[in-house]
Amino acid sequence: MIASYMRRQTVIQIVSALIGILLAFSAGEIFVRAVNGWYSRSSIDQGLYVQDGRLGWRLAENAAIRQVAHDFDIVYHTDAFGRRVTKNQSESGRRIFVYGDSFTFGIGLKDEDTFSSQLAKQLDSSMVINRGVSGYAPDQYYLSFAQDIVENHHAPDLAIFAILPANDLEDINHTQILGFSPGQDRGVNKPHLERDGKSFKFIFPKKQKENIPKINQPESGYTGIVGLIKQSALLRFMYFRLTEFEPLGFMKKYAQEVNSESVNLLELDEARQRLGFLIREVRKTRVPTIYMLIPSENLLLNKANGTKEYFAYNYTRQILRENGALFIDMLDHVPAKRGYYFPNESHWTAEGATLAAKALAATVKSIR
Repeated sequence: MIASYMRRQTVIQIVSALIGILLAFSAGEIFVRAVNGWYSRSSIDQGLYVQDGRLGWRLAENAAIRQVAHDFDIVYHTDAFGRRVTKNQSESGRRIFVYGDSFTFGIGLKDEDTFSSQLAKQLDSSMVINRGVSGYAPDQYYLSFAQDIVENHHAPDLAIFAILPANDLEDINHTQILGFSPGQDRGVNKPHLERDGKSFKFIFPKKQKENIPKINQPESGYTGIVGLIKQSALLRFMYFRLTEFEPLGFMKKYAQEVNSESVNLLELDEARQRLGFLIREVRKTRVPTIYMLIPSENLLLNKANGTKEYFAYNYTRQILRENGALFIDMLDHVPAKRGYYFPNESHWTAEGATLAAKALAATVKSIR
């Protein structure tokens, strides 16, 4: 009798504990969804990207794609050539092509608010073409540039390369971009530079059947237990906090702060040689070129001192200098205060893009 009673009490205690855990989790879920609603509503419509045999992926032509996040609800437009629409264009004058990743593309910004559109407005007699594509690395910037020279009837009169050292110095060594979109668990193949004697040659990506649809996959449609986990705002909150919200999954394995002594110097030297090779290849075309260094908000607010991000930024600046490249350091042009980056999405606001456009316009006007 006593044994039976004890068993019932044990079962009751276990069930009570499970109910308590479930209630606590539910309360946490409700709280996180209320405070950080963007985790559960962040999505992007399908159709922004298509697979490309040389670049890995590119923007689709004539697309109108909506992205919803806590910081914005925006529609991106592309033109007939698969380029982000740039407003304030002049139909004549100098042709300026801008290459880069999601900062250049203008995540979260209206077409008229990207720094390319604002640059066009400030120059007023130039045609500015936004060639930014989310997830791109310097090798893809260069291939897009080379493609424009070879295939375009009007090659750039001036090229601008916007570099995000926090991503680019690592991605230039990789054959894939990881964590390119929410819910993606595999890398997307990209072109990369392989050693060819004392120089480098391009190796182009293998065709993938699954990854390009994953790039376009919105944050919905999950089913089963795995689906519930992926849709959980609380678990996503914990996951993103642990990985420090690094864009495109970069440096997730370095979520903890590290100092320069723990940086892989061999990988940095490989990145230095690859980026230096691309800078020299661009110079051979004789197209006047400006490089722009983009800091993260953490770097701007001096919260990244002693991290790999801090070291990568300074090292990229050194690479540009040793190769004689003309560059703009946006740390010199963006005040160290909040408001120039979205609070959750880590990209420039319209105000941040305005400062980039002003810095670029002053430099462009100095090049005749």
